Amino acid sequence: MTQLPKRLASFAVIALLLLAFPTLSRAVIWSNSEVFWRETIEKSPEFPRSYVGYAAELIKLRRYDEAEQNLKRALDMKYETYFVWQNLATIYQERGDHSQYENAMLRAISLSKTPTELYIKLIQNLLWHGTKSENSRKAYQKAANYYLLAYEKDKNFGEGLYNAAKLYLILGDQRKARCYFELFLAHPGDSLYRPAARKMLDKLVTHDNLGGAAI
Repeated sequence: MTQLPKRLASFAVIALLLLAFPTLSRAVIWSNSEVFWRETIEKSPEFPRSYVGYAAELIKLRRYDEAEQNLKRALDMKYETYFVWQNLATIYQERGDHSQYENAMLRAISLSKTPTELYIKLIQNLLWHGTKSENSRKAYQKAANYYLLAYEKDKNFGEGLYNAAKLYLILGDQRKARCYFELFLAHPGDSLYRPAARKMLDKLVTHDNLGGAAI
């Protein structure tokens, strides 16, 4: 009779372990985001958000072709958000397709309620790659334009005016550089760039007063 409680205890432990197996399996799935999203798609393929979540995990794994397919599947299901296009832009960037990257980022920007950060990423990529090519002038012009567009959408982004002014100065367009330095300095709020902007504007004013002599 003394063995009975021990046997019952053993059976209880085994039963608990058997019950725990599905829970343990589920814990493994939840700890692996790629598996989680893949299983979610398999069980509920009608939800486009699942394809986007799965694609984001595939991008982390550098499985870009599969990620692109899933993102486009979400688009086919009329799930068009800035996040979908931003992820597509990441894929094109990793492939070195700068034209498609730019187009995808512009689409993401058009869908975002807070596009300033996306504009900055686009500009940084444009300047990083564009200035290494023969089209560096075109890259500077595009970047200046994007800074101004970013400011138009977010009037708190006064530094967009400052950065555009600097790029026009690089391009040799001193009239536009002066214009945007003036607008930046007239913009409300504090900025660490004000002293530098004032210094460059003073040089441009002196340049104009001297009739176009070198700064």
